[in-house]
Amino acid sequence: VFGMSKRPNGKANGKVSEAKRSLVLTNYHIHSKFLEGETRREIGLRLKNGDPFPHVHLDNFIGDGNKVITRLQKELSTMEWRRRENDLYTLSQTVDLKSLKATEAPCLYSFRRFLITSVRSWLSDVSGIELTSEVDSTGSVYTSHDGLLPHSDLIATRHFAFVYYLTDREWSEEDGGFLHLYSANDAHEPVEVVKSLKPQRNSLVLFEVSANSWHRVAEVLSDRNRLSINGWFHSTRKLVPPPVKIQPIERFSPKSTDVDLCDLVMDQYQKPEMVAQAKLFFNEESEIMVNDFVEESLNAAVAESLAKTKFVPMGPPSKRHLMRADSSSLKGAAKSLYTILASSSFALYLTHLTGIELDETRMSLQVYRLETGSYSISGDEELEESNKDGYCLDCSLFIGGEGWDDSAGGVIVYAGKGDTQELIRIQPSGRSLALVLREPDVYSFLKYANSAASSPVYSFSLTYYNVPMEEEENGEENEEEDEIGDEEESDGSSN
Repeated sequence: VFGMSKRPNGKANGKVSEAKRSLVLTNYHIHSKFLEGETRREIGLRLKNGDPFPHVHLDNFIGDGNKVITRLQKELSTMEWRRRENDLYTLSQTVDLKSLKATEAPCLYSFRRFLITSVRSWLSDVSGIELTSEVDSTGSVYTSHDGLLPHSDLIATRHFAFVYYLTDREWSEEDGGFLHLYSANDAHEPVEVVKSLKPQRNSLVLFEVSANSWHRVAEVLSDRNRLSINGWFHSTRKLVPPPVKIQPIERFSPKSTDVDLCDLVMDQYQKPEMVAQAKLFFNEESEIMVNDFVEESLNAAVAESLAKTKFVPMGPPSKRHLMRADSSSLKGAAKSLYTILASSSFALYLTHLTGIELDETRMSLQVYRLETGSYSISGDEELEESNKDGYCLDCSLFIGGEGWDDSAGGVIVYAGKGDTQELIRIQPSGRSLALVLREPDVYSFLKYANSAASSPVYSFSLTYYNVPMEEEENGEENEEEDEIGDEEESDGSSN
């Protein structure tokens, strides 16, 4: 540790009139054991040929003693934190440490200087990779139920990712929050977790960023803070992410099947005045949540039937983890409900509720079991599909109990391209019906259902594609009128 101070101002007689507080910076050092020849060679090999991808986890990385690390931890803990939540993560972060001044945060300022000098030089030497001066570094904290879903970090010129842990004491499996590493298939998709790294205090994780460097931060299960400084070292290398495959979902026309909607819909929602009120609300809001929609006896029978149904995981983990039942495996009440929902009679009922003609549309119908660990992630490919599909009517019919509260996640979120705010949030709850008119450039995802989620909720998820919109027809007529008007106006407007 060394001190830096400005010369205090004094009067003519040399006496100090005002003393300024000295600024104390810290010199951090890599532990000497990582500087030794054999260890350096071993680290270099593991950064080239690690399993499931090149990585190292180095305990006691900084060799300056616990007091120095404790000061760094305390200063990071007192930083201003920004809450960040989307389909991929829930956590709190600081600004990039490069924006900090030495006078504001001397420990963090010193640590960033340590990263861009000592660590970068050491890493370049052991890996044989020439790294540029660009180093990203941010403070992150995961608290109860926070987590980060599978991703590869493959962006631009990132070459090595790093995480330096500042957890307060011995971390255990009961705390959650381990760093999971995934194996990958030939299509560069994550397959399964094959290694878990403990977020141990004063340890450093380094891994090479690639199309196969899939990892996640598991949900934090305790009320402890998983505190770290993380970021990337860059090189001139720039990898292009492999294309993402869209898994096709079977589409079909509503089936002309003889069904009785009275077996499904509560009496009150069959009355013309209630249907009219629902239609008015939907036309104003483009969405509606109808509670107590499903007959209680049918809800109980379907839930019992689905509890005996085989559900299989739907992946890959980089896009989703959903338990889905094949329609051919449905039996009893669950099969009967599926038949009703796939029918033209139900499509006609939805037309009465929404005012949208669905008789000539194509539709899909999937059956999911939503539970702890369920999620889906949206990306550019989902937006592209959304544009192709035009306006869509999404219908979610939930079977089961009351579900769980908002803190457990597991909600269906709608967001627009480039939007930072959610447009719509749907809380799954048994016996309810959710309808959303989804515009092009709008996508949806299932927010990760965390360990606070109680008993499963089943979802019959329907989508009607490229539904006709009256506005489109009126818009075409107005465009024709505007063109005629423009032509008439242009005849007398030349100068």
